[in-house]
Amino acid sequence: MTRSVDDLRRAGRHESRILAALRSAGPRGCTNTELWTICHAVNSRVSDLRKLGHSITMEREGKGVFRYRLVLPRTKGASPDWFERESGKPRPAQPTTGFGPLFQGDR
Repeated sequence: MTRSVDDLRRAGRHESRILAALRSAGPRGCTNTELWTICHAVNSRVSDLRKLGHSITMEREGKGVFRYRLVLPRTKGASPDWFERESGKPRPAQPTTGFGPLFQGDR
């Protein structure tokens, strides 16, 4: 079955609204029941968004409820080090002398 121009426009609007909802929800994500306020074809619209290159995870919460989360790509310049990302500070320098009591006799 081919989709009409109106169907394609409506699906595009639904995709952009679902994407906006997932972005604003952040790491909490949105359940399918929350996204039903936008449209009832949530799974199809999420599939369309994935085909457009968006990374969206889905977790079953039980009793027909699923949670969708948008996985945002790491921004350029963001540190891969969790300490630096979370604290906003550089990781403290590690002591370079001595390896602690476990390796005292190995030198």
